[in-house]
Amino acid sequence: MTPMNRAAPDELIVFLKLPEPGRVKTRLIPAIGAEAAAALHRALVEWTLARVARQDAAWRTVLCFDPPDAGPAFAAWLGTRLALRPQAPGDLGERLEAASRESFASGARRVAFIGTDAPDLDSGDAAAAFAALVASDVAIAPALDGGYALLATRAHVPDLFRGIPWSGPQTAARTLAKARDAGLSVATLRTLADIDRPEDLAAVPAELRRW
Repeated sequence: MTPMNRAAPDELIVFLKLPEPGRVKTRLIPAIGAEAAAALHRALVEWTLARVARQDAAWRTVLCFDPPDAGPAFAAWLGTRLALRPQAPGDLGERLEAASRESFASGARRVAFIGTDAPDLDSGDAAAAFAALVASDVAIAPALDGGYALLATRAHVPDLFRGIPWSGPQTAARTLAKARDAGLSVATLRTLADIDRPEDLAAVPAELRRW
């Protein structure tokens, strides 16, 4: 599982899960069923990677996967061109913090985190985040539901991932408050829709509708 893309000082870390029915997109299951929700998750992962992880990208893309023993399954699904790294144990904040620590410890200059739930997110958003970090300590692309679709930093800042109410309407606001409390400057990028709730299904591109 050695990455084949060239090394870069910036890292784009993509958090993702195996598309197992009943374990992904659980809030969509009442609306479209577990099988369709898993199929949509698979489609969103592939769609996102096609948009942000091109071979000519100016950053190194790392797929930070869950469950942590599923490396072979992810390699079979997504190939070995991109770096594969298991997520650490713990809640989402602990896993993000561990991934940030590892990337900066391994020499990354700037690190951006995304999921695979925002179908409009593309390489332009990643480029904008890294460019914003020239003048700002943190860059964030808010989500319409109060979360965020992208978070980027130019240093490991554990407090950005601690005490955050995840998957709720205050996720981005609390993260921004943490940044302010730490004296960090923040660049706010464009707001994006993400696909978590039944009411979000209208934002799914026609190409990805599998239900």
